[in-house]
This record gives sequence, structure tokens and C-alpha cells, in this order.
Amino acid sequence: MDIPRSLPPSPVLLQRRTELTSQNHFDFIHSRHLNLSVRDWKSYVERLYRHTAPGGFVELVEHNMSAQSDDGTYPAGCPVHVYMERLAGCAMRAGFLTHPAPTLKRLCHEAGFVDLQHTVKKLPWGPWAEDETLRDLGHWARLVLKTGLEAHAMALLTRVGDYSSTEVAESCRSALEMLNDRNTHIYNYQ
Repeated sequence: MDIPRSLPPSPVLLQRRTELTSQNHFDFIHSRHLNLSVRDWKSYVERLYRHTAPGGFVELVEHNMSAQSDDGTYPAGCPVHVYMERLAGCAMRAGFLTHPAPTLKRLCHEAGFVDLQHTVKKLPWGPWAEDETLRDLGHWARLVLKTGLEAHAMALLTRVGDYSSTEVAESCRSALEMLNDRNTHIYNYQ
């Protein structure tokens, strides 16, 4: 298996305005890929603010629950598209954000964070990119997908979408098979 050479860059840093409270604990809080875990982002972001020390930073890394391709290797109806449509549809019905960036930026501002920075990064879903950094990111993304595709989908699709566990496992298997093809150039944005 190919191992990525470096860690992905950090896309978002928020700086807290200075004020003293008894809850100011952390100089830096990193939060990553929780959009299928958090329904009440307002409370979550307010807690991040309370627990960040004055002058401290919070980094939120979330991805859009959609994918695309620039070369036609992600057609409607393909296994990855079916998987993503099912996942996003069930996530919306369950009350999760599927495109969290605009909401999170607004909530961070409302909570009191200042110097908000929103950086969008292209994330290839495999090591197919010509750019070395994107290829490294693609290695990491492929590893996450191999180990997490079914974990992200099973409970949500069987409980909210009324799919059988066999249907979900087969959808995940088919999607992974497609993603293992280096001629498939699918990505999303974080």
C-alpha cells in the first residue's frame, strides 16, 4: 500500500477575542470531520469558544457531503454517486449539515470568534493527482475511505434510510471498488 508522505494542511484557524472567564483552558482546539456526529452546531461552537483561552485558536475541518470530477469519471448512477446520494439524503433527514462551511462560519462569528479564515481545499479521493501535495492528500483520503466508508453509512442508512445492512455493505463495496481504479478522479472540498 502507498503511504502518504506528509500530513494535510490545516484549512481553518479562528482567533478568539480576549476576555477572561474561568473556562479559558486551551490555546488550540482542533475539531475534524464531525458533521455526521453533531446536530447542534450552535452549542458546539459556543462550547469551543468558552474553552478556548484568550488569544487562542480553534481549527474546524469539515467536508462537504458531495463529490465531483472534472473529467466525467463520476457520472450519475455510478456506485460512488449512489453511495453519496444515499448518505447525504439520510444525513439531511436526520438533521445533519451536509455542506457545513457557511453555517459554521456564521456560528463562529456569532459565538465571538474574530479573525475568521475560511480556506477551501480540494481533496482527491485517491492518489491520482499530478500535483505532489494533492497526490499525498489523495493517499490519506483513500485510506480514510477504505477504513471508514461503511462506518459512515451503516447506522445512518439502515436507521434513517431503511436500507438493509446487506444493501449498505454492497453499496460500500461497489463504491470502494470504483475508488480503487486510478482512472477514477473523484474529489470533494474541505
